[in-house]
Amino acid sequence: LTATSISPWYRQDEGTVVFEGIVTALTATGNGIYVFSDGTSANRITSYPGATGAMTAATVVGNVTQASFPTANTTTANSVFRTASVYKSNDFAVTMNGGTVAVDTAGSIPTITQLRFGAVTPGNVFPFMGYARRFQYFNTRLPDAQIQGMSRV
Repeated sequence: LTATSISPWYRQDEGTVVFEGIVTALTATGNGIYVFSDGTSANRITSYPGATGAMTAATVVGNVTQASFPTANTTTANSVFRTASVYKSNDFAVTMNGGTVAVDTAGSIPTITQLRFGAVTPGNVFPFMGYARRFQYFNTRLPDAQIQGMSRV
């Protein structure tokens, strides 16, 4: 699913995403649950669970990784998980299932024109294997304590 009319509600300079779902398979490459992008893999904001079950939040601008860091806690295949991640210039964070908030304090934000569900990059590379139960977007960078609470299952 790709939404290309996000300009009425998407905020370019900061935001918060909450996603709840069930991943049925964990892979070494990571399976993207959503990606904000410009339609390419060169500019994107995404989150994905990796082989260990940790959720990684990543931001890429002009094919240069600005932020990429995993959560301390993990999920397992066929279990419900909820993750919350935020982006703002030099202020990124991600948490899962109410765990410790992982942060990155350096990086810029790409120019975004669309939202795609189910893949890390366009072309459905590294597809999400599982079920989406909830997706929420807030057009502000919510505080770490708030996203930690929002990520509790």
